[in-house]
Amino acid sequence: MQAILPAIPRMACGAVLMMALAAGCRNTGPPTIVRVEGPVEVSSGDTAAYECQAWDWDSEPIRFYWTASRGEVFEQGDEPTRSMSYVRWAGPESAGPAVVRVAVVDLDSMVTRDSISVNVRVKSRTVLSADGLLKSGHTRTWSDSLSHGHRLSGWFDVDTGRVSFRLLDTSSYRRWAAGDSYEPLYEAVQVREDSLRLGVPSSGRHYIVLDNRSGKLDQQFRVRLTAVTP
Repeated sequence: MQAILPAIPRMACGAVLMMALAAGCRNTGPPTIVRVEGPVEVSSGDTAAYECQAWDWDSEPIRFYWTASRGEVFEQGDEPTRSMSYVRWAGPESAGPAVVRVAVVDLDSMVTRDSISVNVRVKSRTVLSADGLLKSGHTRTWSDSLSHGHRLSGWFDVDTGRVSFRLLDTSSYRRWAAGDSYEPLYEAVQVREDSLRLGVPSSGRHYIVLDNRSGKLDQQFRVRLTAVTP
């Protein structure tokens, strides 16, 4: 006796076939970036860490390529099988907007890109904060490394008499110390007090000189100087 098998509807057969075909097909879409995280505000010249979390449809290895509109990106992720990659970014010396970008690439060279906008803040630091006694016939000298484009501002005063105040780059300081002619970045001669505000024209070591060699009395002085990024 011949067995009678139940009939399978044609539509059901088609659905089974499509499911079987789909199971053997790869999704060739580009990688998916879940998020890019990191500070959105940093001080100029500071370093910040950023993270990108991404995954690939085919579970293939992916690579992360980082760039930035300003500043410097370093220590790129070198683990292509990881789903997350970290990078460090050194912000620029000047304030303003910047963008940290990442491109995620799979083995099929399909790319997904994302970025994070960063506001680079002005950064200030104290160059000199000094109080003391400047003896008659003597000078006091301080030095610090200043960068091109930074703005230097501050003031100085003495109690009773008059002194000279000079800001010199390395070349001018050596000439001044040798008694030769020099070109100061700033100079106030025989004054009791003064304030200054100027841009630093070149990077390098600079010297602040308080001069009481012409004075007949010891002077109690105060000096305050601050450098601000452009």
